[in-house]
Amino acid sequence: MGYEAKLSLKEVKEDYLKFSEKFATEEFDKVLGDVRDFIRMYYSCDVAILQMVLLLMNHLMLATPEMQAELIEEMVGLCEHIREKSDDVEICNSAILFQSNLELMRGNAMAVIEKLEYKKNPM
Repeated sequence: MGYEAKLSLKEVKEDYLKFSEKFATEEFDKVLGDVRDFIRMYYSCDVAILQMVLLLMNHLMLATPEMQAELIEEMVGLCEHIREKSDDVEICNSAILFQSNLELMRGNAMAVIEKLEYKKNPM
């Protein structure tokens, strides 16, 4: 029916803090599952997805090395999703910067240069 779940910026900040506190007190895998459920529920809310990428980036060190590689791939895909569907230039630019950081974590400097060149000249 065309319904898309959206959250206010205040709600997104509250959810970020809630998940951040959970990462400090609960098992990583359980909280990660909750974050993934949240992402599925609010997949059309660019601000919420971007904040969840930031949340995962900030807590990545809690994951095993194998899980870190998987999460980086997942976060890159979420940033790509935002860039493909969002009309908000600021949100898209933030997604590009997050992708650049994730590529640096992968050791892929050329991808960073390409992402930042696009940000400078999106045409």
